[in-house]
Parts: sequence; structure tokens; C-alpha cells
Amino acid sequence: MATFQAADINTKPLQAGGEGNAVIYDGTANPTAGASGDIIRPTKIPAGTRVTGVRIVNDDLDSNAGPTIAAKVGYSYVDGSAAPAGADTAFAAAGDTVLQSPGNKELRFYPITIEKDAFLEIVLTAAAATFAPGKVCGIVSGASLGAK
Repeated sequence: MATFQAADINTKPLQAGGEGNAVIYDGTANPTAGASGDIIRPTKIPAGTRVTGVRIVNDDLDSNAGPTIAAKVGYSYVDGSAAPAGADTAFAAAGDTVLQSPGNKELRFYPITIEKDAFLEIVLTAAAATFAPGKVCGIVSGASLGAK
């Protein structure tokens, strides 16, 4: 299993004031392989962020019709500790075809507050018939409530 993350994921400055500020965090990873179980981490989500939107913008990573590349979209804690049940599918359930064709996709979910620093995490649940390397950008929007 491979992990692909944005080159600046640990150095990009993130504004996270405790005043309920509207925030947008974005980053781009460049996966070069697409096996089931591979992890794509385009950006970090600071502790205390109430996530109200996630968009995925990607190149065509699946250059064949079948089988279709599939993934689940959620988050994992930066420190490696266990995230709450359902965190791995908080933004899109396993089997979602968000990466199948190029474009800009808005994911649908109820708002969720991230309690600790986390990665936006896209985990492949099915490999593409013909994987094509490309960019995967994650854009997280919400409100910075401040860490507890």
C-alpha cells in the first residue's frame, strides 16, 4: 500500500483562528500508482475545524472503462491515533467513483467538527483497470472554531 501526499502538507501555513472564522484549506497530491488500499492525502485539516464542504478536483486517473477506480473519502489524525468510528467515510462512502473521471466534484455530507489535526484522506477501495498518474486536489471549507 502506498501513500501519496502533497509535498507541502507539513509546511504550508494554515490559518486557524478561534473566532469562528470561515476557512478554506487546499492541497494537491500526485499519485503515481493506484492500487486498492493506496492513500492520497492532499491537505491537512486543523483541529477545531467544522467541515461543511469538501471538493475533489482531479485529473483522469482511470483511463479505461472497467473496472472503475473507487475510493472512500474521510480523515485520519495526524498523530496516528484512532479517529472516531466512521471517520474514514465521513465525506464519501467506500466505492465512490469520485476519481473515475476528471473534474471538480462536491461531496455531500452533514457538517462535522474535526477535534484533532487531521489529514483529508482518500483511500482507494478498487484499483483502476488502467491507472494514469495525475493530480488530486482536495479543498476543504468550513469554520475555524478553535481546538479544544
